[in-house]
Amino acid sequence: MNDRQPKYDVLKAHRKTDGTEKSLPELEMEYVQLTDKLIYSMTHGINFRTPERTIVHEKPTVVIFFDKSARPVSWLTRELWDTLAPEPGSDDIPEQPDFKYLNIDRKRLARQLDPNNCGKFDASYVTDNQIKGLRSIFNPSHDGSYEAENTLDGQNIMLVDEMLASGATMQMATSLIQRAFPTSLVQGTYWMEKKTYINGAEGNADAPIWYNASSEIGRGVGDARPNESITDPAQLFLSRRFPVPDAKSLLLRQDFKTLAQSVGNGVLYLPHNIRDDESQELRTQHHNNQTFTETMLARKAIINAHKNDYRR
Repeated sequence: MNDRQPKYDVLKAHRKTDGTEKSLPELEMEYVQLTDKLIYSMTHGINFRTPERTIVHEKPTVVIFFDKSARPVSWLTRELWDTLAPEPGSDDIPEQPDFKYLNIDRKRLARQLDPNNCGKFDASYVTDNQIKGLRSIFNPSHDGSYEAENTLDGQNIMLVDEMLASGATMQMATSLIQRAFPTSLVQGTYWMEKKTYINGAEGNADAPIWYNASSEIGRGVGDARPNESITDPAQLFLSRRFPVPDAKSLLLRQDFKTLAQSVGNGVLYLPHNIRDDESQELRTQHHNNQTFTETMLARKAIINAHKNDYRR
């Protein structure tokens, strides 16, 4: 490790939703660690539930990121893949699953998937035409019917949302994908999951730096076009492309490149604890040139330094 300080335009220290402060070095460590978990799930597999209700551990062959806010997670995953996917000391880079995107508008779909407002989302309430539109997204040259071969048929599909809130979006997406691609296995996961309790209410301890519920800017795409879904049902699940590039999203993508290039060279690498102890030890030695214990002590020093600065 050295003291080189990466320069960013979007990534920055900020006040978290739980009221505490997150320094830039903490953000760097956390974002790399959270992505390390996601990459591990892609290279080592996750648990899928079969139609027979049994559990099988398989590598995902397709990863669908939810638009808009999970799209940046895919960018960061791509940037860190060559660094974090291989085993330490190996030149063999595992093959990356196919990345796809879907816009699952929770507010717009909730009433349709849960008409009785019972808290259970069921894609059987979605029209056949809408499911046909969903299938057609992945094979635009076909009509979206079940008879036409689709690239998502017979796949292990991992769904990725940027953070865990109520879990409603994931429930909706899982039900929709399972109906649209019944021969595929489907399982969801989250990039950021940490929760907090404020005055007895549960909420997210933090949100991704790019998350903005009141603006489309910063994630490369905009909201879906529900009015167009009447004539083209695929539009119900597709984000809108901007007529000109989203400048803030381009800056964010450059920040991710900088972050990925700085792992072990200005940014401390903390393997996610989803990895076993031996792997964590080998990885910290490989990327940080120090033991896992030394890495944890360095992390503690970074956090304490920020706390002391904040108290001043």
